[in-house]
Formats: sequence, C-alpha cells, structure tokens
Amino acid sequence: MKIIEIGMNEKKGDSIILKGWDYDKWEEYNMYYYNNTLIGFPESQNRIKLKIVE
Repeated sequence: MKIIEIGMNEKKGDSIILKGWDYDKWEEYNMYYYNNTLIGFPESQNRIKLKIVE
C-alpha cells in the first residue's frame, strides 16, 4: 500500500483528488474519489466501489 498523508487531498468539483507518494519509485501519483468510487488506485487500475459504514 502506498502512503497518503493527512492534508494530501484537494476538492475539485464533485471529486476529491487524493495525492500520494510512492517512496519506492520516488514519484507522486493521484487517485480520485467520485460518486463513492476510488479511481486510480496504484495497485489496481480497476475502479473500486466504496461502501460508507456508519
């Protein structure tokens, strides 16, 4: 699992951009949270549907 730290996100329209850092490759990457779906997860390029648990 890559690292995403608190504050490394940005609200853009209806989406939240999660900014991460890959310490193995020394490069930045972005994932997008939109409509309860995580898009761009580094380990899997498939969209991941998220379920909100209260």
